[in-house]
Amino acid sequence: MVGTARATILGEVLRAGDGVATRHQLLSAVPRTYLDFAVRRGELVRLLPCVYTWAGRESAPEIRVRGAIAFAGPGAALSHTSAARRWDFPLSQVVDDRVHILTARSVHHRSAEFVVVHRPRGDVLAEGLVVARRGIPVVTAVHALIQTWSILGRDHRRAVVIDTVRDGHVRPRDVLAATAEWSQLCGRRELRELSQDLQAGAHSELEIYGLHRIFRAPGLPPARHQWELLVNGRRRVLDVAWPDLKLAVELDGAAYHGSQAARERDVASDAALAALGWQVIRVTYRRLREDPDGVLRELLRIIATRRAQLSA
Repeated sequence: MVGTARATILGEVLRAGDGVATRHQLLSAVPRTYLDFAVRRGELVRLLPCVYTWAGRESAPEIRVRGAIAFAGPGAALSHTSAARRWDFPLSQVVDDRVHILTARSVHHRSAEFVVVHRPRGDVLAEGLVVARRGIPVVTAVHALIQTWSILGRDHRRAVVIDTVRDGHVRPRDVLAATAEWSQLCGRRELRELSQDLQAGAHSELEIYGLHRIFRAPGLPPARHQWELLVNGRRRVLDVAWPDLKLAVELDGAAYHGSQAARERDVASDAALAALGWQVIRVTYRRLREDPDGVLRELLRIIATRRAQLSA
């Protein structure tokens, strides 16, 4: 009966911590001998130094996250890619199973097992840097993005920023403002320029290339990027548009629209726009990369013709 009661108490302590508990918390409820006995019997496992969970649950992502917070102690927060995942950033191509934690500089925990401990520049975490996200302290979304940028390779980090902004998790202007605070950030200038391009309306590397190589060229009238309009009651977003001319450019990526059904959808969509008086020009990835000057000359001719048609 005593063992059953103590097992029940252990379960209550773990449930109170959503599946994890520190050794101190457990020892406040049961004797040390019983706790050690539960570990030897395989009922509990040591997840991290002085942090325990139920056997068989130690690999669960949420248990690892909560265990890392318990290990780091009060004031700690998820950071870097761990915070980015908590904010539901698109990190499908990023392989980093570690749990990143930000603590005050005065906290002397070291990285352990699967936990990577980071410390801020000052002694304490800046006010407003940490918020709660699904019951866990986590750095703000914009800081999670900048921290993630700091530890990823160039290809991955650019894709993460582009996808995160495109999905609406973070605004480019907030990234620009936060970047100004990180004077020692590796690749700071690149992140600032990327954020400026995203703020200008680019939503992909292809659009960024087009923005610099073509759509800012002398003689080309200023364009609107990611221009929204309703077509037959449905929201349509055009990559590049000159609304006054009812002229649009759609950029088709490297492996874009490989199926016949997708191509047919494009044809139907362009026809619906044509019925509203819009002309759509499609530019492929290959042509944009291999013949940007030719694309620009063609655009200038079309714009001149379009302008003449509308003024006739």
